[in-house]
Amino acid sequence: MSLIFCALMVAYFLSWTLLSGEHSLARRLTLFSVIFLVLMLIDVVYQALFIKQPLFTIILLSLLFTINFYSGPVLLINISNRDLNKAQAIWQDISRLDNYPCIKDDLEVILSLEALSAKRFQESINSNNCYIINK
Repeated sequence: MSLIFCALMVAYFLSWTLLSGEHSLARRLTLFSVIFLVLMLIDVVYQALFIKQPLFTIILLSLLFTINFYSGPVLLINISNRDLNKAQAIWQDISRLDNYPCIKDDLEVILSLEALSAKRFQESINSNNCYIINK
């Protein structure tokens, strides 16, 4: 089991550092690597409860939480002139409406639309509108 975990971690690290773009391999590997991390955490908690090593457990859990917050989300969004022009055209059409329709487009266009509307049109509201329509 540890060999599989090490192979997953090496593949994750290599795909995150050497490959560019959306990092789809690393995002998919995250699901599998979490299983091993949970099993390792259960073992550490078991040892702390029954072998009485609370200091080691506190340090390890603090390190895990720090790494979790340090990694943060990866937001790399480049808005092109084409996306901005498209958002301006959409905003001219929907700005007079009371309820905004579901707009199914790329994230760049939706975020441009949010900026153009001074947050009157919001990505989260659009997601809810699209969810209600698809239901």
